[in-house]
Amino acid sequence: IQNSEQKYQHLVENSLQGVVIIQDFKIVYSNPAFAKTFGYTVNDLLSIESAQIINLVHPDDQDLVWGNFRKRMAGFELPPNYSFKGMTKDGKQKILELYASVIDYGGRPALQGLVLDITDRIKAEERLEHRTRLIETIVNSLPIGIAVNEIDTGKNIFINNELRNI
Repeated sequence: IQNSEQKYQHLVENSLQGVVIIQDFKIVYSNPAFAKTFGYTVNDLLSIESAQIINLVHPDDQDLVWGNFRKRMAGFELPPNYSFKGMTKDGKQKILELYASVIDYGGRPALQGLVLDITDRIKAEERLEHRTRLIETIVNSLPIGIAVNEIDTGKNIFINNELRNI
């Protein structure tokens, strides 16, 4: 059993995904990845007062995150994951994906959260969406008709304004 516990501990401690356990509105466990996501050390997080833990979440999302926390702890069934805006120690905003569940920790209920920083992915998706809109604007303003069809099905996936007019 001890070997299994060591393997599990090694896995969690070295995970790229942040792992946190919150009990009685206090962080009782954080792996290094969770601490790094928020710009803290593990010891910093373990010593944060209950009144300050709320500040790990952007003010816009505090009702969502802490409301869901309270509902989960009260026994309500909620979807296990969602995204929210987190705040780092130095005031930077990050977009995070949270997977949360209630667990037994030391004989009492606690919330286990798995957190992944998706800020870069979301920003890349926004840049791609912006470029797509830009290209569509350019193609729609061309004085020639253009259509794009899927090769396999022949299904039309884009027609510019000039071709619609024709």
